[in-house]
Amino acid sequence: MPNGKKWNIFRAKGFDGKDLQMVVNKITSDKKVWIETMMTDELGLSPEKKSPFKAGLSTLGAFVIAGMIPLATYLVGYSNELPIDPFILSCAVTALAFVLIGYIKTYVTKIRFLRSVSETLLLGMTAAAVAYFVGDFLQGML
Repeated sequence: MPNGKKWNIFRAKGFDGKDLQMVVNKITSDKKVWIETMMTDELGLSPEKKSPFKAGLSTLGAFVIAGMIPLATYLVGYSNELPIDPFILSCAVTALAFVLIGYIKTYVTKIRFLRSVSETLLLGMTAAAVAYFVGDFLQGML
C-alpha cells in the first residue's frame, strides 16, 4: 500500500484497502478539493469567509484607536496639569497597550504568552522609535 501524507490523512479517517485508494484518487484528482482537504485536515485551517472590506475597515479602526493612545496623554495634559512628563507617560501607556495587544494576539496565533507579548512590544517600540526620530529629523529641517 502506498505511503505519504495524502494516504495518511485518509488512513487516519478509517479508510483502508481499495476504499482508501478510491478516496485518495478521487480527492487528489481535483486540485482545488485536494488543497482544501490539506488545509483543513492536515494544517487545521478553515476557509476564510470574511469580507475584505470589513477586514480592511477593522484594520483601519484598530490603527486609528492604537494611534490615538500616545496622543491621548498629550490631550489630557493640555487640559490638565499632569504630575509626570507627558512624553514619559505617553511611552508608558503605549507600551502597556502593546503588551495588551500581544496578550490578545496569543488567542489568535496560539503562540506562547511571553513570546507574543515580547514580539509585539519590540515591534511597537521599534516603530515608535523610528517615527520619533523621523519626526525629529523632519522638524530639524524646518
